[in-house]
Amino acid sequence: MTQVGLAYYQDCKKLLDIADDAHRTVQSYQQVPQGIVRMTCPKILLDFRLAGLLSGFLRQHPRVQIQVSSEEWSQQTPIEQLDLALQIEFPPLADSQTIKRRLCAYPQVLVAAPALLAQYPLLQDPQQLSEFPTVDEMQHRHIWQLTNAAQVRQWVQHTPRLVTENALSLRRAGLDGIGVGVLPYMAVFKDLREGRLQHLLPEWQPPCGAVYATFASRQGVSPATRSLLDLLSAELQDTDSEEYYRRYQQSGGEDACVLGGDTPNDPS
Repeated sequence: MTQVGLAYYQDCKKLLDIADDAHRTVQSYQQVPQGIVRMTCPKILLDFRLAGLLSGFLRQHPRVQIQVSSEEWSQQTPIEQLDLALQIEFPPLADSQTIKRRLCAYPQVLVAAPALLAQYPLLQDPQQLSEFPTVDEMQHRHIWQLTNAAQVRQWVQHTPRLVTENALSLRRAGLDGIGVGVLPYMAVFKDLREGRLQHLLPEWQPPCGAVYATFASRQGVSPATRSLLDLLSAELQDTDSEEYYRRYQQSGGEDACVLGGDTPNDPS
């Protein structure tokens, strides 16, 4: 080999070594969760379910950052600007070109404080609800749809004393006896179990929704996003059961206000 050839070989070997290092860096990035996960999530999920999950995920993956907004994602915003969008939807679902994964059910329950119920005749029929003070989320018309096991539907029109999109405020108003409300099960589970709220007309159910994860492409999902999505799929699947809450009690955890030891008079 000539001197020129040897110099050429050595320079090319350096380039190949650099290329190999870059390839190993890319492979490492593709295998180890790291980088930023940009996501949206309804506030109620953040308040009652995801706060502890996100903290645990970040402890497990120190090279990951999460930027989460409680603003509802809409199809007017390109999903490509996000890594993940969590949504609560009720049937019928709107047509969408995005990819969705169903994470769990999103049941609702009709509840009221025992002190409020003591002031009125025994509730036996959905239409009696129009005689009760109520609280409700923001919507054009305040009409509750209730369905029994025989798929018979009743619609109850009411005039709420409190109207807000904030589930924490609706729950607090219910605990304080302001009115009857239809609230997500995850927001009132502990209140029902401890008797601070009472489940009304259990044979008549409000609509049950579902939590979905929306993302742009299965092929373009980063390891960090995929790991977070797998965690959410595993942890949220038992939203409508007591197992989720039992796990936190056994571990001594107090995740979100619904699991805290608050009472109706607490300033939480």
